[in-house]
Amino acid sequence: MKVLAAEGYILCCGLVRTLQLLREDVCVTSADSIDEMLTLLPGLPDLDLVLLDTSMPEMENFAGLRRLVEKLPDVPVVVTSPSESCTQIIAAIRNGARGYFPISIKGCVLRHALQLIMLGEFYIPACALRLDHRNGMLRSGTADAGCGRQAHVAPA
Repeated sequence: MKVLAAEGYILCCGLVRTLQLLREDVCVTSADSIDEMLTLLPGLPDLDLVLLDTSMPEMENFAGLRRLVEKLPDVPVVVTSPSESCTQIIAAIRNGARGYFPISIKGCVLRHALQLIMLGEFYIPACALRLDHRNGMLRSGTADAGCGRQAHVAPA
């Protein structure tokens, strides 16, 4: 399994360790910025996964994510972040990420989420869906300004 990962970010390092526990054939190439990742792409045929962090250089407003997804349309990209903002989570998915992992993600969830993503599925953290989360996608009422979605939730 060939992985291109943001270097020096705690969550990305944790993801790499989790992948190495799940699979023995993990080969990681590290980069410090989106530009460096784009430079490395020609030498990385058959890439299986890309791990980014929201705070890495050239990621402003997910511009770096869009650039990588454009070059690698068939490769799953996961975004890590210390933020649990619904707006940021949805923006990452809309800009091409297959998964979003906040710093609060538990190891057992991480293992399952990575497996889902590698099978072609998406992973959105529960914090984006919680009813009590101020900007959650499934907020009670008619509109959710944080996620730009309308949702009606029946009372329990």
